Amino acid sequence: MNADQTRESIACIADTIADAWFKDQCRDRFAYFYLWYRLAKPGEKISIPIHSVDPPNDEYKLASPHRLSPAWTINQCKVFIQDTMKTLPILGEE
Repeated sequence: MNADQTRESIACIADTIADAWFKDQCRDRFAYFYLWYRLAKPGEKISIPIHSVDPPNDEYKLASPHRLSPAWTINQCKVFIQDTMKTLPILGEE
């Protein structure tokens, strides 16, 4: 995966996560959602982070100590996710 493809993938993934987060946050205004990630498994090009109150299992680690704020717009959340994803070890080996 080259740099342009990686940027495009990160933007697409951030869009998807931000949209899902917004729907979940609207359902529960008082939930504290965080971004979680896991390392890419063999054969994966990229490991897709998730938003959740708690990690789904021990494989996932906290991507940022900052919560996804209910005061954010979808676009603000997307930018935060993109910036955070760029710092994570989520790319697989090619």
